[in-house]
Amino acid sequence: MLQRRRCVLALLAAGLPAAAVRARGTPSAPAEVAAEWPHARRVGSGRLRFLGLHVYDARLWSPGPLDAGDWATRPFALELVYARSLQGASIASRSLAEMRRQGPFDDNTSARWLTA
Repeated sequence: MLQRRRCVLALLAAGLPAAAVRARGTPSAPAEVAAEWPHARRVGSGRLRFLGLHVYDARLWSPGPLDAGDWATRPFALELVYARSLQGASIASRSLAEMRRQGPFDDNTSARWLTA
């Protein structure tokens, strides 16, 4: 049986903790997101498959609407539900490497996320 791990990455100005675990199928936002934004809503979701294998499900949470033209100016959180058994440190390190491919960000922020 596959273990399910969840990781909430707070991006931009949100400043949320880096990991959360909650029951599968719950339609409400993860506790860390709801604590920051009580009225957060899911604004998107999707499933990543690689060579046909289910890697993770993703849910995008925001306290308000997101638009492709101004997404970088809006707060949001990305929730990842991994379908494979992975260690938290491995997920965090790989996530940071992938985020750096999109552009640079503050080393203090990455250190804080790795610690959390």
